[in-house]
Amino acid sequence: MAYEVVNIISRISQSTNNLLVLSDEFEEALRKSAWVAGSLLDVIELLFFYFRVLQSSSLLKRFGEGDKIYRILKPLIPGNVKLSENGELYYTEKKVIPWRFVSASIMEVISLLLTLREREIVLYEEPESQFHEKLQILMGLILYALTTTNKLVITTHSQTILYTLAFLSFLKPTSEEIIKLLDSLEIKNDELVENILEANKKIVRFYYFHDGRVEEISDETITKGIPSFVDVLDKELKWFSEIYLSRLRKGAISKE
Repeated sequence: MAYEVVNIISRISQSTNNLLVLSDEFEEALRKSAWVAGSLLDVIELLFFYFRVLQSSSLLKRFGEGDKIYRILKPLIPGNVKLSENGELYYTEKKVIPWRFVSASIMEVISLLLTLREREIVLYEEPESQFHEKLQILMGLILYALTTTNKLVITTHSQTILYTLAFLSFLKPTSEEIIKLLDSLEIKNDELVENILEANKKIVRFYYFHDGRVEEISDETITKGIPSFVDVLDKELKWFSEIYLSRLRKGAISKE
């Protein structure tokens, strides 16, 4: 997201005066951003973000403890979004980070936060984007918890998120069991635990797209392994093991 565009957005979030002038500035900055990014998706993201700011009148109102969705997502946003005296957005965690340098993973969650409104149906494609495995587990937990505020339709290629959702749906873990998992992830969030417990009352359905068709499968079936995930991993490990053992026998690899 271009620095000029974010500056204009932050000014709009403070005041709706002179919107025509700001819109002209935004259009010019957007053209520059599209040229730099070279991606239509980036332009669409900027437009969506811009109109969401206009709709809400204040960007920062979503970043408060009074917003339930914000509280659910908070474990994925370790810092806070602030507005400087000159109207520029920045992010604080252990230090101040100008908006243009904020990590892609934080921007992913902030985009989700700005998109979500309670009781809306949400279509979310590939929530694993920008997250390593540990945070994908956390994202799975949070998506499960978000069923207490919204109906979610999720598409994913992440076996981590898929298995997390399936295990939660199938096992309906107790508060003690949830806390044990969060402790292993070095996360403490009592409200997330409460929302997961509440989400245990919801119905989660899983659909498997393969070979040009779709079929509904149970959460229990998923916990036993999805062929497309397991088979591919087995093939890779088998290929690696055969090469490694062959070279080991030939002395091409040291046993030390």
